[in-house]
Amino acid sequence: MKGKYKQAYPYADDAMNLPVEDVDTATPFYETIMGFTVVSRSEKSPKTVVLARDDIQMAIVENGEDPTQEGCFFEV
Repeated sequence: MKGKYKQAYPYADDAMNLPVEDVDTATPFYETIMGFTVVSRSEKSPKTVVLARDDIQMAIVENGEDPTQEGCFFEV
């Protein structure tokens, strides 16, 4: 049985703006491993993908920030 995702909590700023090096590379991880679905995608700069699962939404953004300095955790 899969757990239900109730909330996303960012480590630092905002779970709707998590930096990634490459949106196209990061998206399949969130879809296949984490079980998220793509809600929307923007190809204009900065490239952004909004993902949803259960009661939460989050966004990954290709914005040049250091992805090792931000992240989020989930209440399941």
